[in-house]
Amino acid sequence: MQTPKTIAIANAKGGAGKTITAVTLAGYLHTLGSTVLFDGDESEGAIKWAKRGGEDFPFGVLPASRYHEWQRGSFTYTLFDTHPSVEDVETAASIADLVIIPAVPDGTDTDGLLLTIATLQRVQCKNFKVLLTRVPSYATKAAADLREGLQAMGVNVFTAQIPRLDVFGKAATQGLVVNQLHNKTASRAWEAYVALGKEILA
Repeated sequence: MQTPKTIAIANAKGGAGKTITAVTLAGYLHTLGSTVLFDGDESEGAIKWAKRGGEDFPFGVLPASRYHEWQRGSFTYTLFDTHPSVEDVETAASIADLVIIPAVPDGTDTDGLLLTIATLQRVQCKNFKVLLTRVPSYATKAAADLREGLQAMGVNVFTAQIPRLDVFGKAATQGLVVNQLHNKTASRAWEAYVALGKEILA
């Protein structure tokens, strides 16, 4: 697959870490080239996050409704934070070079993950990959089991995975990308997304 330039973060169920992934991955990609994030979630979590940062927020975050005003090629990387619905998963498949499905290794979240995968397969989307997110330190076996189960289904899973860390919420509250917080926990959170970004671009 060619290096993806348009990336959608999608899950038919909320609570999987879509917005954290969209904002933090966009923050990393922006260190490599101009990046814009379109927020299609009705809660406008990414837009509100960026507004709290004001003019110091490192990249542009716009409502998804403005996507058609933008000309492809204006930015090196374009990301979409989608609304948690089957319809938005289908839209993600139609516009993105890569669809990332954030998934929490918790049995209560499995239905949304499987619905998202089934939706992408139904619309014959080939370029999607699961990202394990919000992985607590005590759930390494659950994460490994989910990874193994998905791979047994023929579903691609990123090697990188995102730990459950309160520092992501702190960054959102302050209108910052997590690398703008200078402590060891923030560095760990940032490095997880650096690893994801490098894996995407490899």
